[in-house]
Amino acid sequence: MTGIRISNIKIKVATKEMYTAMQFLVDEYLGNAYFDINIAEKRSEKFIVFVALFADDIVGLAINEVFTNTDEAMISLSKNVQFEKFLGQAQSVGRQSVLIVKSQFENNGIGAALFSESLLWLKTHAEFVYTVRWLKSATDKGSTLLSRNGFEPIARIENFWKIDSLTRKYHCPICGEPPCLCSALIYRAI
Repeated sequence: MTGIRISNIKIKVATKEMYTAMQFLVDEYLGNAYFDINIAEKRSEKFIVFVALFADDIVGLAINEVFTNTDEAMISLSKNVQFEKFLGQAQSVGRQSVLIVKSQFENNGIGAALFSESLLWLKTHAEFVYTVRWLKSATDKGSTLLSRNGFEPIARIENFWKIDSLTRKYHCPICGEPPCLCSALIYRAI
């Protein structure tokens, strides 16, 4: 649906009542059982979801998490050599975990608006901010958005979700049944 006026889109903090609709969107775009919003909320030190609403329908979302140096996610990151040199002495790590815009609403500035809200929040709550870009096609529209917002790529990891998809048994929209063999680019805010 092109030609949507960004002024007709409302960016808001999600409420618990929106979780079912948000989970449906996450499952549709990232694969069934890949990301559970309720589990993410419980494992994170700080957690927020911004939603884009068009006529009260969720047309996009951005999930953001902050971990402290004692959290499981932070510990697993610091063991990764590619992250270790970038983390330094950071006591908190912010991750822009999921950014989805329904395909019929793409190219209307919704993703940029969600990302902007996310980045403001993350930089307020974390010393180190990063995101993982799913390399699902030759054209990566998200990399332009990231570079415009002061992010730089720090690592490309082949088969990034392979072990995780086998362990958690989620189905990648590209690869289908596990294992997921998609690659990822890790970006950090500079």
